[in-house]
Amino acid sequence: MIVGANPSMKSPDRTPFHPDTRSAKILIEWFQDIDAKIKCINVVDYPTQDNRPLKVSEIKKAIPSLKNKISRYKGFKIVGLGKIAAKALSMSNIDFFEAPHPSGLNRKLNDQEYVEDMIESLKEYCND
Repeated sequence: MIVGANPSMKSPDRTPFHPDTRSAKILIEWFQDIDAKIKCINVVDYPTQDNRPLKVSEIKKAIPSLKNKISRYKGFKIVGLGKIAAKALSMSNIDFFEAPHPSGLNRKLNDQEYVEDMIESLKEYCND
């Protein structure tokens, strides 16, 4: 299960990681060699003004809903994308693998060695 923070203002709808978004296209590349059923959810299901990060108060308010969403998919391993999703999952006491957010604005993703190492770690986590 892939957990993001919230839908982007650029997304055509509120679908988590809508297939038309750049983030979704990057995710598809990351998971192409991982044999896993994938479900995407967000901490909250609304975009924020100018894509600002969620506030801690918004995360706290969303924790019951996040736990409910995750509980529907027993046996799924959890991958948190970005610092906000990681914070929400940590605050919810949920075990997860932290991956960088697949945004075109994430400069870490310019380092191909970093990306390759992260994908290898992601494969190990998902196949474990």
